[in-house]
Amino acid sequence: MAPTTTLSQSESSYIVSSLSLPTPIRTDGRSLLDYRSFSLSTGVAPQANGSARVLLGGVGGTEIVTAIRLEVLDRSVGLGKEEGSSVGGRPDVVCSVECSSTAFPYLDPKAVDKLSDHLTTLLQHTIPPLLPPLPITPSLSFHYTIDSLILSSSAGNLTDTLFLSVRSALHDLKVPRTRNVAYEAVLKSEEGENDMAGIKGAAMGAKKDLRGGEKVARGAEFEVEDYWDEGDLLALDVRENLPVCVTLNLLSNSTHFLDASLAESLACPTHLLLFVTGKGNLAGMRFIGQETTSIQQMKELIEAGKSYAANMIAGTNLKLKDPSTATAGGMMGGLGFFGS
Repeated sequence: MAPTTTLSQSESSYIVSSLSLPTPIRTDGRSLLDYRSFSLSTGVAPQANGSARVLLGGVGGTEIVTAIRLEVLDRSVGLGKEEGSSVGGRPDVVCSVECSSTAFPYLDPKAVDKLSDHLTTLLQHTIPPLLPPLPITPSLSFHYTIDSLILSSSAGNLTDTLFLSVRSALHDLKVPRTRNVAYEAVLKSEEGENDMAGIKGAAMGAKKDLRGGEKVARGAEFEVEDYWDEGDLLALDVRENLPVCVTLNLLSNSTHFLDASLAESLACPTHLLLFVTGKGNLAGMRFIGQETTSIQQMKELIEAGKSYAANMIAGTNLKLKDPSTATAGGMMGGLGFFGS
């Protein structure tokens, strides 16, 4: 179906009534709980430390690429609240979602920006707490920059595909091995005693050397042991605990279905987004829509969502362990700045 922003009343009624039948009917023949096939490739962005591309629904479907770069920044790793923010966050993890110009040709730029902000917020609130800090020296650390690019949205189900792309890119992430390098230098009198009462020496960590009484500047740096495409993967328990998103699309007859097509999503605008870790814990949830649900039904939906997530994680892990999933040399075509 060609992308549209709205459905006619008759189209919506037909889709909802078909899904609500005792034997539900979907246009592609799936059952309510079936996902469409997806393809997954890792190592698609040559200059990234980790990357992945996920295509849902075959050629012309929903396609999202995620690239992760590790930047060395001169500030300590912290888990507290950032200054000026009321939301607890990780200043060493920054997530961003962008839309290509062809992904949403039917939406105006403001709507596309709003969607990008919404998806970025979902990632920023869910992914950082599950990632380990990557310190290098007491004052330096690797900081995660996670960039996702939506290339196409024709098959719908953006959120599930986005989290699958991010999870796969983090599986592919290689952290460069580093070696600490210490140095010390004896400060000459003009660099120490005559330096504004020793300000330069203090800045360099100058101390009195017990052997000669001279001021000695000591410091620490690091050097990278690997080439750009080498390094250590994140710990296995970290990679396998990364979350997926399961979107439960709710019908008025208290049933739900998975992996909504674009038309199904428009016809059934009430969704429960569950973010579930590999250990089966609920990392977050979002309820979207104007319909209401009881507490008991919500509990049942959460338990069902955890079961669906476990199956998704198991299937994804098998794909990620398959050597054919890795793209030799990276996939350059159509990635824009991801491939540079």
